[in-house]
Amino acid sequence: MMKSLALLPRRADLTRTQFRDYYETRHATLAIRYFAFAKYVRNHLADHDDIGFDTISEFWSADIVRLAGLMQTEVGDILRADESRFMDRPEIRSGAATETLVAGAPRGLDRLPRVKHAWLLRREPALDAAALASAATELGRAAATAAGAACERVTLDVIAPWPGAAFPFDAVLWFWMRSGAAPIPPGVPARVTCWRAVTVTTCETPPEVMAAALQAQAAAPR
Repeated sequence: MMKSLALLPRRADLTRTQFRDYYETRHATLAIRYFAFAKYVRNHLADHDDIGFDTISEFWSADIVRLAGLMQTEVGDILRADESRFMDRPEIRSGAATETLVAGAPRGLDRLPRVKHAWLLRREPALDAAALASAATELGRAAATAAGAACERVTLDVIAPWPGAAFPFDAVLWFWMRSGAAPIPPGVPARVTCWRAVTVTTCETPPEVMAAALQAQAAAPR
């Protein structure tokens, strides 16, 4: 299974709440009509300062390349037109992501919106992806141990941006904290820095909803 991430910024004339509402009620529904995602998650930033994006979206597919190819068809025209209604399209950043379970049980389906915390990590230029993953994994495990039962799960995404889509960070440590638990203060090993520690609200589309949308699209008159 392949995974990609996208950093999605709101249009300048919209609030973060307006951006999120349009995304969840309109755009996400439109996207699943055409794209057979195996898993589709939107991580909406909470009340943070402007850091260049408002949502970190996660997409899983057995064939990300084929789905990307759809953006070169009329489907791409439809999606881009809708993105322009609420996104600052030139500032979108996207890339491949390698996800690793760092601590806790494997992730499943979040059927209800839930709060997560994330450390957005940067590495020194001389540190390669494997060394970054090793350092971040050690960091995430130590944080989970320190948090104890308050932390349900930690996952790591190491990012490889698509050409021309440079990310402001190189990896994400995601923390699934129990309801009401405070964020874990960031700690970083040598040669890695925490660019930002953010709180997000996660919204995930259930697979049966995605399947029903695709079936409806297939049955629609051409």
